[in-house]
Amino acid sequence: MDMIDKKDSQDLVALNNDDVRELLPLIMENSVPIMRKKRDGTFAFIPPAEFDQYLKEQDLELYIYRDEYTNLIKKISISKKSPSNERDINIDVRSSSNLTNQSHSQNFDFDSIFKSEIKTASEMSMLERLQSVINNNYKIKNLIAQNSSFDREVAGHLSSIFSKTLCINKVTLEENINQPVGGEHLGRLIAETENVVDNLITLLSNGKSTYSDLARLDFVQTGSTTLNHMNRMLIRFIAFFFYYNSYFVTHSNEVKRLRSRFKEKFLPYYDRLFNSSQNISLEIVFKGGISPVTDRKTFLEFALGGFFHDIGKIPEIEYHDSDEGFVAAKARRHVFDSYNMLLTAEQFSLGVVAMGLLHHDYYNAPYGYRQRETLRKKFDRRQVERADTIITRYAMSKNIMDIVYGNSLSYFPSKILELLDVFDAMTDHDKKYKKISLEPEEALLTIKREYIDSIHLGIDPILFNIFIDFLKDSHVLPDNKSTEAIKI
Repeated sequence: MDMIDKKDSQDLVALNNDDVRELLPLIMENSVPIMRKKRDGTFAFIPPAEFDQYLKEQDLELYIYRDEYTNLIKKISISKKSPSNERDINIDVRSSSNLTNQSHSQNFDFDSIFKSEIKTASEMSMLERLQSVINNNYKIKNLIAQNSSFDREVAGHLSSIFSKTLCINKVTLEENINQPVGGEHLGRLIAETENVVDNLITLLSNGKSTYSDLARLDFVQTGSTTLNHMNRMLIRFIAFFFYYNSYFVTHSNEVKRLRSRFKEKFLPYYDRLFNSSQNISLEIVFKGGISPVTDRKTFLEFALGGFFHDIGKIPEIEYHDSDEGFVAAKARRHVFDSYNMLLTAEQFSLGVVAMGLLHHDYYNAPYGYRQRETLRKKFDRRQVERADTIITRYAMSKNIMDIVYGNSLSYFPSKILELLDVFDAMTDHDKKYKKISLEPEEALLTIKREYIDSIHLGIDPILFNIFIDFLKDSHVLPDNKSTEAIKI
């Protein structure tokens, strides 16, 4: 590591662990150097990829330059005084019609139901938490045995099951960062949670539920805006994968048109994405070509990532559940928290961990969270350096190691999460910071304008077209010329 001398220490500000955690999103966003004090009194810089290791040491003081600290405090102060003009990727595209003008001095009830569920989970012992998740599995298996369809009643049961299971995992993974939970208990809890997700896949795939049931999710109500969103995301994520897999049969002509019209319709978007650095084909956009996810193990891994990707969200996150407006640092924090919680547990595949980190990456567009390098730097530097000499060959890959070694711009399931997430946020009637929500057709037009037709491509245009067909076949959108015209 590079070092600075003792004499320069007067230019540094000491931060405790809580300070660093609070400032971490801004530190990462602005590439602010963090240092630790060595035994000889000199200061060594800490690589960003190693921040999480040092944050585990509760009593360790870390240091940043005084001027950098002053700048960070100013940014926090500015963000609290007025809503940011920056685009809120996690929620929706910001516009004057969406922002409220209410005073920030108001007292808001920050998702009391979410807080209550977390409090209940935190008061349980590890054995009680494990037993609760086992009981939840039993409930889903009963629904499967009864050949239940996904109606309002079943949705209510599942929403309760997944809210409680998620909060139990959230509390446990947070505790594990500060003081490791026994490996056996943590491993069993994660295994049972995986079974919950696996059983949900079985329930939703038994043919009793239509795509319309799985796409129209307004009746998912937990009393919590955040938990409603997480439930809808998981169900719609799995439902969209079902649809995507069937698309190659039910819409085979459309798949053929993707190839025949690729140069005319899609190539300009990807050519811009790759800066015209190589010849682009459908096999370059989707590594190996566009194809269904037929392997059950891979399907389950993607679904598990869908369950855990937002685990870092907190009830007090004002930008998400209040009239306070968008605060960039708070928006980004949940990505880092999700990543650290999943990584520290050492119980998850790299693909699941990556979905927590990369689900707002947007092809590394300036408005995304741009965390590919954070993931890559967790690996042996020599391997990464060797990968740096390779021209990126794919837009999306189903193999997370392609992202780690620089062979792909994005992870396939994360690209789907991005699209579902921004659509859900734009159409959610419960968002407290918005005066109005958008109708599905309006939301799609906004996504196309802001994330596809803009200078920086964020949402994948081919997945966007398939998603429109999903919404049409689910009767969320009318099957007419106006909705077909939204397509690329």
